[in-house]
Amino acid sequence: MATSKLISSIVNSNNHGASMIEQGECKVALTHLTVALKSAKACIAQDNGERGSYDCQAGIIFSLDALFSSNALRDASSDDVSLIFDRPIHIPVSLSSKQHPASVHHPSPVLCSVISLFNLALAHHLQALDRPAQSFMTLKKASKLYECAMQLMQGSMKGMFGLVLLNNLSDVYQRLGDLVRAEQSCEDLLRIVVQVSESQQISAKLLEVLYQDSFFSLLSFRSVHVASAA
Repeated sequence: MATSKLISSIVNSNNHGASMIEQGECKVALTHLTVALKSAKACIAQDNGERGSYDCQAGIIFSLDALFSSNALRDASSDDVSLIFDRPIHIPVSLSSKQHPASVHHPSPVLCSVISLFNLALAHHLQALDRPAQSFMTLKKASKLYECAMQLMQGSMKGMFGLVLLNNLSDVYQRLGDLVRAEQSCEDLLRIVVQVSESQQISAKLLEVLYQDSFFSLLSFRSVHVASAA
């Protein structure tokens, strides 16, 4: 299948899945997002065969961080102070190049994979919040998918998307009882918040919320460690 058709399949399947998440139909979303990931894998393999290894940043014609600019944090549950990013990412169908306005470009298949992985992880994450009594395996899947998205980012974790991943991953680890990795994720998130605190691309209010949430989470983790040691 031609690369352009594969990318169209990725974009359409991802965006259908994202819409289903927004409508609360996470189970239906999983089907669409799985198709998006399979198409992305085929596209990456095809490009690797034609041009060698594919760079995650190659072909990016929109800001992944900017897609979160209007996204809000929500309380993970009424009994919990944890906050998660609960809005999925829609991939822009196509964009015109600034250098060549008449030409149309598509996002790279690796970037599409990162987005679909995040959405798939989010669908599992939200399902677990809705069914806490049966959440363990669903949370395990969410953690693996968030981790895969981080790996595909190849160290490019210093922007808004990095904050989103670390924030949600910390919440998943905490719910799984893995306080060591939850604490590490919070520490990494705080480090990035401090690094980007002067950036005009991320609102100061949002950074403050993330900082406070992570700071108090760290305090609670360390209180548990102290209590266990005693």
